[in-house]
Amino acid sequence: MRILVVSPYIPSPMSVASTRIYYLLKALASQYSVSLLTVSYTTESAMPSSTSLIERLAHPVRVIAQPELSKRWQQLMNVGCGKSYILKSHFLIEMQEAIDALVAREHYDAVFYESVLVASYRLTEGVKIINDQHNIEHELRLRTYQHEKAWVRMC
Repeated sequence: MRILVVSPYIPSPMSVASTRIYYLLKALASQYSVSLLTVSYTTESAMPSSTSLIERLAHPVRVIAQPELSKRWQQLMNVGCGKSYILKSHFLIEMQEAIDALVAREHYDAVFYESVLVASYRLTEGVKIINDQHNIEHELRLRTYQHEKAWVRMC
């Protein structure tokens, strides 16, 4: 079985946010053939050391480098567009293009979205989707909306 894992973070056993996906990737790789598509919000020179562990688990590993823009600036721009900052910040054209290329070139039995934040990428019809949502994102966003006093932060 071949699985494409799409993650909003580079899996790492040493990083709090990325530890869970690292061990899920490790468990999947022990049973299946796994490819990884992920995002790095760091400089390209920092990527090779952060990906050396996962390259033993997944092939290919594709890291989309994304410069990190000011969060407040992005939120302000999204208010004008009427779009959610959280969802828009996790949708990258380069990621969609990489998914399209990988799915066209390889046969995947399933695509594993590691978070609802990356689950909005389009797939060809018939591809099985596994969406792993370990957090209660909808509750967190609702609480922010209900209790936030600054209107710009609710976007």
